[in-house]
Amino acid sequence: MPLGTVGRFAAFGTMLVGLAYFLAVVAYRFLWKRINPAYAAHTIERSQPALKNSLVNYLLFRSQPTAVHAGVFEALRQRAAGDLSHVDIDAVVDRSKTIFIGYALAAVFALAAIYSVLSPKSTLQTVQRVVAPWQNISRPARVRISEVTPGNTTVFAGSTIAVSAAIEGLRETETVSLFYSTADGQVTDNRVELVSDSRTFRYQGVLPVGSEGVRQELQYRVEAGDAVAGPFTIAVQAEPAIIVEQLEYEYPAYTQRPKAVLARQADIQALEGTRVTIVARANYPIQSARKFDPDAAGERTLATARRSAAMTVDGTNARGVFTLKLDESRRRAEHATYQIRFTTSNGDANPFPTLHQIEVVPDLPPEIETLTPATLKVEVPEDGRQPIEIRAVDPDFGLTRVTLRAVAGSEELFDEELFADRKGRLGQSISKFDFEPRRYNL
Repeated sequence: MPLGTVGRFAAFGTMLVGLAYFLAVVAYRFLWKRINPAYAAHTIERSQPALKNSLVNYLLFRSQPTAVHAGVFEALRQRAAGDLSHVDIDAVVDRSKTIFIGYALAAVFALAAIYSVLSPKSTLQTVQRVVAPWQNISRPARVRISEVTPGNTTVFAGSTIAVSAAIEGLRETETVSLFYSTADGQVTDNRVELVSDSRTFRYQGVLPVGSEGVRQELQYRVEAGDAVAGPFTIAVQAEPAIIVEQLEYEYPAYTQRPKAVLARQADIQALEGTRVTIVARANYPIQSARKFDPDAAGERTLATARRSAAMTVDGTNARGVFTLKLDESRRRAEHATYQIRFTTSNGDANPFPTLHQIEVVPDLPPEIETLTPATLKVEVPEDGRQPIEIRAVDPDFGLTRVTLRAVAGSEELFDEELFADRKGRLGQSISKFDFEPRRYNL
């Protein structure tokens, strides 16, 4: 019958009471108390009747030396000493009880040794369970389960746990099973069979069964034959995660737009050339963080350090700054997506970084048209004049400057400013210029 927790503490208490009794009654009497001289003298005289109470008489008068004449007392002392010198102390002391106890202890130890050798169960393990009932020591069994990994541990939510154990003494027909239960009681003693690995000589399995992983605290134990290891506890904590709390847009100066702050928005949509600041917050202190610009490849997302940038870190916050650009075709963003990966102060990385979209709005180029002359090639007399009329318009932002530049061969003739407006003029602007060849020595 196996000892439960109550039985182990009861056996431990009984052992303590017995030890206390032995120390208080037996050991104390022999170690700290003196043997009464009268008792010792009586014991010696009982084994040697020829002494005729010479030792007892001497002890009685020694305590009262004035009760008899000094000569008589001296005669008693000499006789007692003479009688005692002829006594064999080893023959006087009865050691039969001591010898019996010694043989009894030897027999007990011999039986215990024989039992330990012949029994498939560990006697020492039973002793350990009684001596330390507060320890999680498995009851002795024919099968021995050891090195259960991971034992008691803490994992991130959604993780799957590889459980393994070393098993000894298992019969061929016996299996190794893992039973687990959740803290809320919805799952009780679900069974997972552990399979033997011939390479490591261990039994292994995955906990829990399914694709969702561990979502709450659970307990598990390993059973093999008549042995049980556990229960072990798996605590669950939130996995490292980081969210974008806000985006800050600093538009190009020529747009004359004020700085914009967008809270709780992670997808980026802004004008080409906009300086974007990403402000993110994690659920654990951050050791390092980087903004990655991954390539989407089917169901996978590939990210390399070559396409990443370090972010500044402050506690659980991270900031990253970059400028929006278009690709060479000017039809899409240079990087269409981004994600933030970080490492906690404990060295754990966020396993599932969120992929965010980037949309870059192209800055449409200004449109310019020559109204006069209407043809691409005209002839102008040396002393003549050719009016030039230019129409310019910016489709999305106001015009700030229009210039006319003329080149003859490799020589620049002029670079005239036709229009300037710091604030930018919305709509079209028509500028006129009179070209006179003589003025430029043509």
